[in-house]
Amino acid sequence: MSINIDSGYLYNMRTHHFKNDKSMVLQAKGKLNEKANFSTKVNFPMPSENGAFHFVGKVGELDLTALNEMLIPLGAIEVRSGYNEEVNINFTGNDDYAEGLMEFRYNNLKIDILDRETYQSKGFGNNLKTIFANSFVVSSKNPRWFKLQEGNIFFERIKSRSIFNFWAKSLLSGAVSSIGIKRSKEEAKAYYKENKADMEDIED
Repeated sequence: MSINIDSGYLYNMRTHHFKNDKSMVLQAKGKLNEKANFSTKVNFPMPSENGAFHFVGKVGELDLTALNEMLIPLGAIEVRSGYNEEVNINFTGNDDYAEGLMEFRYNNLKIDILDRETYQSKGFGNNLKTIFANSFVVSSKNPRWFKLQEGNIFFERIKSRSIFNFWAKSLLSGAVSSIGIKRSKEEAKAYYKENKADMEDIED
């Protein structure tokens, strides 16, 4: 998958020593695979002790098989067919985790569940998983029956990886949730339960 940035801007960039409460803003527009228009805007509130940000984005029409280059290593999922009509993204995050919502409008989606070690779909077990996923778990289109399934974005940051990796995996969590797999919501509940005391301290 290729990403071509037509324009990109960074506003209010400064060091921590410069006293200014205006948010730093990153904006970019371009094309995915030279076809799908995309736009993003990321606000970084200043000052922030925990690396807070607010990510908003939009992606236009796209053949979803173009995402396999990213989906296969990140999620052991391969798109066999599918067409994206529009994606709207809105999530917040910090040094620890990201959460938000995704509106992913698509049709004719079919996927293959891959082996996480070989990234191949061969094998009776993987074939059964694929059949089950396409028949009972994954929604082939969204909206379905005039109802849009919103995807839940949730991902705990891997501190050793870049913020771009963090954003990519956060977006993947929203896409997985949008197609019918509820993993992101379950991970969010588990995270809040495990870190309940810390979350209450932040709120206080």
